[in-house]
Amino acid sequence: MDQLIILPPPNLPVTDRQIFVPRNLSFAFPKFVGMMKEYLHLLTDCVKMEATIIHHEWTALA
Repeated sequence: MDQLIILPPPNLPVTDRQIFVPRNLSFAFPKFVGMMKEYLHLLTDCVKMEATIIHHEWTALA
């Protein structure tokens, strides 16, 4: 899954790989929020790396 959105506030544009956490959740579970953000960063890095590898393979074939 490319993005995770938790209770996005209304009237705000939602962009890729953006996480919204309600203040009360953030206060109650800071460790959970930290882990989720870390997971999203890892996921984003994997997607970028995979895209780069595919790009290099296609470039080599061309």
